[in-house]
Amino acid sequence: MRWVIVLAPVVAALVATIFLAMPFERTHAVFFESFGYTESETKFGVRIGMDANEAAEVLVASGLDPMPDAAMYALMECRGRRPEQLETLKLYFDDSWRDGSVCFVVRNSKVVAIGWVFSPLTP
Repeated sequence: MRWVIVLAPVVAALVATIFLAMPFERTHAVFFESFGYTESETKFGVRIGMDANEAAEVLVASGLDPMPDAAMYALMECRGRRPEQLETLKLYFDDSWRDGSVCFVVRNSKVVAIGWVFSPLTP
C-alpha cells in the first residue's frame, strides 16, 4: 500500500509534465472542442484579421506542418467553408497523437476564417 502512496504523485507529476509541455490549446481542443470553425475568434495563436504570413509562422512555430499549395486545390474547403472568389485556403497538419488539422481562409492577405478538427483515435 505504501508504494501506491509514493507512486501516485510521481505518475500524476509525469502526466502533468507531458500535458503542460504540449501546445495546450490544441490539447484542450482534442478533448473539449475537437472540431470547429470561427470568423470572429482567436484560435491556436491565429486571430481573425491577422496577416496570413504571420499566421502561417505561428502555426509552423507551434509544430504544425503546412500542406503544399498544389495539393490544396483538391480539397478547397475549410470545415465546410469553400473559399469565395479572391480568397485562398491554407491548411496545416498536426501529425502528433492529436492527429488533426488547422486551416484558415485568406482574403487580401488577411485571415478571415479559421477551422480545425482533431481526431486522435482514428487510424
